[in-house]
Amino acid sequence: NMLICQLAALSSRMAIGTLAYWHIGTLFNWHIIDLNIIELFKMKTVIIEDRQRVEEIISRCDICFVGITDLEGNPYVIPMNFGYQEGVIYLHSGPTGSSIDMLAQNNHVCITFSTDHELVFQHPKVACSYRMKAKSVICRGKVGFIEDMDSKREALNIIMKHYSSREFVYSDPAVRNVKIWEIPIDSVTAKEYAAPHNS
Repeated sequence: NMLICQLAALSSRMAIGTLAYWHIGTLFNWHIIDLNIIELFKMKTVIIEDRQRVEEIISRCDICFVGITDLEGNPYVIPMNFGYQEGVIYLHSGPTGSSIDMLAQNNHVCITFSTDHELVFQHPKVACSYRMKAKSVICRGKVGFIEDMDSKREALNIIMKHYSSREFVYSDPAVRNVKIWEIPIDSVTAKEYAAPHNS
């Protein structure tokens, strides 16, 4: 039995190019089953530092998740539409509301983008072998509100450009009644999950 355990342990350590599971029929009657799952073992989490790749991830997202601190000091996260241009994130909301009250107390935010989700696994019957491939960007900054009417229109154009190639005209009442959030990015981190080992 000790010999069998030692051989099994050795086989797991020597799994290079192929991962094999040993099925023991009798003491020396070994059958090797190639599961072709070594490629997943070669996947890893990659830190993305190239600005162009970071901006590409942001451009592929249709919403972002905005983390705020509520009035009791607890995390508060809301999904929002957005626009992005030259290191600045633009959001919009109604002129009043709970999120506006929170930002009046603490305007620091953390904004998360995530895309390219794909479920992968080593073996369909092994739950712990499942993993989600994805790319994400986390941005931190402070919210400022744009009040100038022309600047608000420019920000609205940046937001709408993310979703449509059409040109839009905004009436004065509509512009006055929208709250434009402007968040220059202070810091950013980006990662790719379950990336090929040679990436």
